[in-house]
Amino acid sequence: MDHFCPWVGGVVGERSLKFFLQFLVYAMLLSTYLTAVMAFFVHETLHRNSNVHFYVALGIGAFFLLFTLGMAATSIQYAAVGWTTIEQAGRNDSIHLAVLLPPELQAALNGNMPAMPPAAISNFTSEIDDPAHSSYFSNNKNWPLRRASRSEYWRGTITYPLFLPTDRPPLPAPEMRTFAILETPRGLNVWDLGSAWRNLGSVFGTKLHHWVLPVRYSPCCDHSSAISFYPMGPQFEDFLEDAGLVQPLPPSRGFGKESTVSEQRRRKRKLERGWQNGERPTGWDASEQARRARKEERRRERDVIS
Repeated sequence: MDHFCPWVGGVVGERSLKFFLQFLVYAMLLSTYLTAVMAFFVHETLHRNSNVHFYVALGIGAFFLLFTLGMAATSIQYAAVGWTTIEQAGRNDSIHLAVLLPPELQAALNGNMPAMPPAAISNFTSEIDDPAHSSYFSNNKNWPLRRASRSEYWRGTITYPLFLPTDRPPLPAPEMRTFAILETPRGLNVWDLGSAWRNLGSVFGTKLHHWVLPVRYSPCCDHSSAISFYPMGPQFEDFLEDAGLVQPLPPSRGFGKESTVSEQRRRKRKLERGWQNGERPTGWDASEQARRARKEERRRERDVIS
């Protein structure tokens, strides 16, 4: 939901934001036309007995022109930067994100989770208070993200499901998924896709008639991805790098010369597997995982020999 608009008598949300913006633009164009026509009639009858209704219509048309122009300009500006009205009101606040950890880190974390008796569940005031998550911030040097967990953006982890119900039929146990709870810096907009054109395209669509005619829902209404409810932008990728979840860019190999602007644009951020475009794949390639396990085993054998 974006907000409740009394002028249209309903809620403006993801399924109606595009039509709301189109309505504002069309209302602004209509007000502009009526104001121009009435201004012409008032000017023609200025030096003779003119109808007072022309002046009233001109004043009302000018009022609605300024009103719709302000609303259309403000709403389109918010859409161009990837904001809703509510998010713009709290643009200087921070938000919390639950980011799925990579599979190899989930295996390392969930393998160290202690088994908790059912009686201990009642002592928890929140799911984040689960002692099973304390191993994530332990002093174990073998834990790959021990330094990352000390980042100023990390607030903890949470794993689903915490405890399997005892009254359920014998079904396969659901896959355990561990999320890192990250608090973004103030003012960070993780849904900004990087340009005004992309942000507006996520609202209006990719075709010209999608922009002009109210015939389709916005592309942002498509939630078929099981990775993220909405697509994330480059600020989200930078935030993951600062939080320690992705690898930073390698140093430049330009023989001491700074790379040009065109080279910087062509260079693509090197993220860990699956983090392209700020998204995480739902599964993991078994052959890739086996290959990495064999590579790690050969490395340990070389260490033993040396």
